[in-house]
Amino acid sequence: MIGRQAALHYLVMIPVQLEYTAPTGCPTQTEFVAFVANRGGDFAHPDPKTKARTMIVTLRREGAEHIGSLELQQAGLASDARQLRAPSCAEVAEALAVVAAIALRGSESPAAPESPPSEPPTGEPALPAAQSPAPAPAPPAAPVHAPPAEPADHRLRAVGMWGDEQVPVGAGQLQVKRSLAATLSGGVVLGAVPGVVLPRYDLTLLRTNFIVTPEHSRLLIGNVFGVRWSFLGSATRQSGGYSTEFNGFKAGVNACASLHYDADGFVALLCSGFTAGLMHLETKEAASSYTQSKSIGMGAASIELDARYNIGQYFHVNLMAGGEAWVGKLSAERADGSELFHSRLLNANVQLGLGLHF
Repeated sequence: MIGRQAALHYLVMIPVQLEYTAPTGCPTQTEFVAFVANRGGDFAHPDPKTKARTMIVTLRREGAEHIGSLELQQAGLASDARQLRAPSCAEVAEALAVVAAIALRGSESPAAPESPPSEPPTGEPALPAAQSPAPAPAPPAAPVHAPPAEPADHRLRAVGMWGDEQVPVGAGQLQVKRSLAATLSGGVVLGAVPGVVLPRYDLTLLRTNFIVTPEHSRLLIGNVFGVRWSFLGSATRQSGGYSTEFNGFKAGVNACASLHYDADGFVALLCSGFTAGLMHLETKEAASSYTQSKSIGMGAASIELDARYNIGQYFHVNLMAGGEAWVGKLSAERADGSELFHSRLLNANVQLGLGLHF
């Protein structure tokens, strides 16, 4: 049976061809061959009649690391697989290129065949054969300094927003992640009640779900969903000796489509929502003791632009502008029962805010 050292020596004597496998985002076979050539190695290009050995190079991703292996095979003989690990695929590929180049340079200079020992003259004692000194070990290869990996791109590309979509990804693991943003904002409602600028204060929570591919691309899946609580008022309307004070509360849900989403910068969302709540009105006449107090249920459908800029890892500033349609008529009456005013169906709002995201 042929020993492993003899098998490897036999493999070294035969030309080498490459069999290369790597996921998307890693150096291609052409780039790997160029890495090897830059270090003095050259793969054979045999014709069909030429017997050649195969160098099998395989790159793959496991978790946050990239793993590469190199193995020589020919006619059932194989060397031990050499494995390397590194944070980036390029580092693994360049390090394996150094190993491959050393192996290929060795195959260009086959060892001289051993000559059989000569017979000593008759009657003379045989002298021990001189032993050739062991070859000096090859100097260690210079360390490979691969270019640093590019920083992760934190922009989220929306997929599946308007229907099914296929996204090719390389081998490895998909990471499912989420981002939660909480924003406190304040502003005004214009046009809801004639002659009244109604203060508005909101607490908004938005959740974003996305995945990270093995190539570090970030894909936003579906819409951004959230909840909102709004406080309206206090505000006062004066009209013909009557004054009406407003304050109210409403809560609801939002669904947003991403126009632009950079987790480290600018985020633009187009949102629609539905809310419901109560508005309390208290009307008094200055010339008498007349007082009218009532709470009116109201609902609203909204559409707005939600623009956010992320400052650092946790904080952001926010601007929201849009409009609502109020379902439910707000009105106040005089002492004789005639109407002082009533609310309008459509109104506009604008708000500035500050928040946290994590």
